[in-house]
Amino acid sequence: MIVQLLWKKFKKENFESNIDECGIELGTPNVGYTYTVTKTAVLHVITQGTGTFTYNGQTYHLKKGDLFLLKEGMEVSYTASKNNPWSYYWARMSGKQVMTYLSRSSIIDKVVEQQQNISDISRVIQDICHTAENMQIENSDDILLSQYLFELLYALQKTFPKKFTYTEQEVDQKIQFALQFMNQNYMYDISVSAIADASNLSRSYLYKTFQKHFSTSPKDYLHNLRMYHASQHLINSNDPIYAIAEKVGYHHDPLIFSRAFKRHFNMNPSEYRSAFGISQH
Repeated sequence: MIVQLLWKKFKKENFESNIDECGIELGTPNVGYTYTVTKTAVLHVITQGTGTFTYNGQTYHLKKGDLFLLKEGMEVSYTASKNNPWSYYWARMSGKQVMTYLSRSSIIDKVVEQQQNISDISRVIQDICHTAENMQIENSDDILLSQYLFELLYALQKTFPKKFTYTEQEVDQKIQFALQFMNQNYMYDISVSAIADASNLSRSYLYKTFQKHFSTSPKDYLHNLRMYHASQHLINSNDPIYAIAEKVGYHHDPLIFSRAFKRHFNMNPSEYRSAFGISQH
């Protein structure tokens, strides 16, 4: 006989990260489960008593403060002890993001953790179960459960850390570099070709990626960047117009800068300073 103090199953709302079920179970002496796991990941945290967990030919004697993780495909057996049957909280999780984050913790490989300080993990899984017990969507408890899920994954990684690598998409890194290059060098006479070369991208690919992510071209982004900084110089300093032109990359002809500024703001630099400069406030 198994005594379930709580069993709650949820509709799958998020295929990247989801709490599917959770519960609180009181063990009966010498009673347990033997089966092949069909669920993605189920974490058990023992809060009282003792029991045994058997997997891959090894039997673990578990007690309060230990935990074990079930993963899809595992053949397992776990049973409450005769003299001091365990109680545990459990939560079933699923989703690509959940498994990615679980893989940052050694629990994904060891599946059993003993004699460790799991106070944070225990607190969060109990929060999950007690929130589920009195679930009120009108109070946005579904959002709270999502928060607890990520707290649980974070606590697992911090308590049982594991070396992992995270590789950003190469394209994203290069576009970030292109943005950084422009932000750091807009004051110089740089061209789109120079930006592409510095970012190790072709000019056409740089253009297509900027259009995709920022809905503008690299040339227009650089122009907008220069105009922004020019406006800030006009507002916050008394520098002459020709000096500001040089500070934002117009080194050859201040008139070209003034014309570009007027097209951008519908007023020339002097009019802009008169309207918004520090001497006007």
